Amino acid sequence: MRLANHLLVLTVIFFCSCNSHSKEDKEPGKKEIVYSKKEYKAGDILPNHVIRDIENKPVDLFDSTRTNLIVFWASWCMPCRLEIATMRKFYEEVSQNNKIHLVSVSLDDTKGDWKEALKQLNMSWPQAIAEGEIDMIEPTYGFPGIPYILIADKERRFIKGVLGFDKGNEDTVKYCLSTIK
Repeated sequence: MRLANHLLVLTVIFFCSCNSHSKEDKEPGKKEIVYSKKEYKAGDILPNHVIRDIENKPVDLFDSTRTNLIVFWASWCMPCRLEIATMRKFYEEVSQNNKIHLVSVSLDDTKGDWKEALKQLNMSWPQAIAEGEIDMIEPTYGFPGIPYILIADKERRFIKGVLGFDKGNEDTVKYCLSTIK
């Protein structure tokens, strides 16, 4: 019975989040830069980072005038695709008041996979890709897998990180947002 319970827990973890590394192994002989993974506590100041959107224009991850939600995902991650449907509904509800800055950051290795997913998933909020910067982005923001929703206030203070897909994530995000002044 204990073994069955352990297998069930492992199965749930597997299906609710993806390892955020790429779907392919690193190139043999390629030097890998290792960054130390940061773990944030509520109130810690997060570093800002500029990455590129679909038109190769710079996108700030954080907006100093609004509460920030950053969704890390990848086109090959099925739980991420499920989370996007929830985020689409959420964005429709909150986009009118302009108090929330939502940006999705793809951890795809190639722009082609990412662009195809954008067409399929109809994501109307700002999109960016961490192409060439994944090994720096992951440890900088301290997320262990994807999908990962990072919530921060307008001063970039860490509020909460939400890992994996769960139908209750929308309620968790709404609750966290309600606590920010």
